Amino acid sequence: MCSTLWGMPYRVGEPSMTERPSDAPPQTRAAVSATQLLSDVTVLLNETVSHLTRVVPLSSAGNPKGDEDFVTDLDRHAHQEICTALGKLTPGIPVDSEEGTDGHLSEPTRWVLDPIDGSQNVAVGLPLAGIAVCLLYEGRVILSVLATLWPSRVLAACDGMAPSVTEAGSSGIPALMSEQRLDRVSLLRGSSRPTSEFLRVQTVLTTEFDRVYQTRCPVVDLFLLLDGGCRALVCMDLTGYETLPLLDMASRLGFAVHSASTTKNEPWNVPDRLVVARSADVEPVVETLGW
Repeated sequence: MCSTLWGMPYRVGEPSMTERPSDAPPQTRAAVSATQLLSDVTVLLNETVSHLTRVVPLSSAGNPKGDEDFVTDLDRHAHQEICTALGKLTPGIPVDSEEGTDGHLSEPTRWVLDPIDGSQNVAVGLPLAGIAVCLLYEGRVILSVLATLWPSRVLAACDGMAPSVTEAGSSGIPALMSEQRLDRVSLLRGSSRPTSEFLRVQTVLTTEFDRVYQTRCPVVDLFLLLDGGCRALVCMDLTGYETLPLLDMASRLGFAVHSASTTKNEPWNVPDRLVVARSADVEPVVETLGW
């Protein structure tokens, strides 16, 4: 059964889903459609994660894409499965994937996908990996879904629906910040080689906090922040395809996304220095860094 989403064909995945009322105001109809689509994409990601962790072993067989960059069997399987599923779910919306695109990057409405965030970890057998996808509509993110593979968790949110978490064997529950916040930070680096500023920041954080995580997987880091495992994410030079869904989800969860620079990186036009944390924690971290 097909409906429409902002003028694009949208295949509703479950017969039980309610079609948007034709006589409702346009904004209401859009919110209903986004909610329906989010439900389908959440199911899609849950099924993909479950399948990938069963059929693709976590191994060190990685093939380099570039300097300090890898594409693994997991990347290839995830890219193919998710792009195929999104194509069936929304046949009129192109997919812009980090592992390859269908050539419609100028389209105002498109999916942005990082099929495996943390490829470097997978390439050496570390179970720190995730999936990130969002739907762009005229340059604005209206739906984001993030997933971790080990353990399997899916975090989903859209316009008109608060973030929720789905874990293996459970239905979605509200995604709430943990009251606990360990005196630790996660340091994210998008550039292939550390800059002098990155090395300075690393030294400062190591001196001022109990521990500095460098998971090389921003999706894992956001779950860590949500669960109270760290106080802040310090982000530098984010350019990967996980960037848009990551920052969109952080905002929807209620975290402050503080820009500490006017310089912006392509292709997402995101400032090259960011601090993501609770509002009360942002200023102390920024001051500590000298930003």
